[in-house]
Amino acid sequence: MRPGAGYLVARRPRLGIVLARTEPELHLRFMETARTHGFPDTVAMTQFNSLGHFVALFGKQAHELQQSDWDEGRHLLLGAARRIPNRGVMALSTALFNLEATLSHGELTDQLPCRRTPDRADMRAQEWARVPVRMADTMPHYLQQIAGTLRPGTVKNAELTLSEFALLVAAEDTAVTCVAELKRRHAERYRQCLLERPAARSGPLHRHTIRDRLSKLRGFFRRLDE
Repeated sequence: MRPGAGYLVARRPRLGIVLARTEPELHLRFMETARTHGFPDTVAMTQFNSLGHFVALFGKQAHELQQSDWDEGRHLLLGAARRIPNRGVMALSTALFNLEATLSHGELTDQLPCRRTPDRADMRAQEWARVPVRMADTMPHYLQQIAGTLRPGTVKNAELTLSEFALLVAAEDTAVTCVAELKRRHAERYRQCLLERPAARSGPLHRHTIRDRLSKLRGFFRRLDE
């Protein structure tokens, strides 16, 4: 008998410990990937516990989970958090977003152990494939425009910013399908995530990094207004 989303959100069972015992190789690789991307062990273990919730929710092994499972699971868990008092919808949403980021960077959802490291182009294509089609059409077109006048490193930073922003919107506001539907609150939410995100060498992101990401996002919206 599988637990429901309401039970998982209300009781917060420590299923990550169980999953670590049954799949130690997965646990080791997950923690190493999370550390590489700056997450402290306590935060990484919270992410892994959320992964245990997905495994229990769908009755599948971690590597069997499909994108449809992630989408449905996120919808069910966040829906339960909204119905249950004091369960921190925003905190849960951020945790799930960071969980998928760790899984994506470690390629932990396809096969274990991973025998092929995808190149950057593969990873970018996978990320844009998770963004609504109309939004994914507009943002790369903007990147092509600025590529003719800006340095390659600046364009790469802009692409990183836009893909992170688009993935966050796709994860938290499924009603938004194109850039015309983006609101100020979406940019404010991205800013909040940057402020909460740990840096690669522990501690918060440097204010210059945050300023650069937000500047890239403002540049995108400014070009749209023109």
